[in-house]
Amino acid sequence: RDAQESRGLGDVYKRQRYFKKNKSKKYVAVDTTGKTLKKLLEDEVLNDNPVIVWLTIDNKEPHTAKVRGVPYVFPSHTMVISGYDRKKELIYLTDSISGYRSVSYDTANELYKLTGKKSFILQKKK
Repeated sequence: RDAQESRGLGDVYKRQRYFKKNKSKKYVAVDTTGKTLKKLLEDEVLNDNPVIVWLTIDNKEPHTAKVRGVPYVFPSHTMVISGYDRKKELIYLTDSISGYRSVSYDTANELYKLTGKKSFILQKKK
């Protein structure tokens, strides 16, 4: 097991490798794990860069368990932040399970922190 997986970040790197393998001509995957949600919204979402974040299914409170000796957060789930309304403090998500939905900034921020602040962006190639 590599050092990244032992920190519980295997999912992030696995998805980045998949994206790089498929060689997008328009985007490059950039790891943003550890950045605050506010920073991701201001720097990336408002500049039209898709942000993939780990939250939880149905906004359930997460818990951690070890899977093959590696800490894993349940029921974590990746989603794309597709928009942000500053005035209403709503984050718009594209979710493969429940479709398009919104969640309050406070709820998303708390879940983002509890699931380890894991994220990456799809940045337009220059």
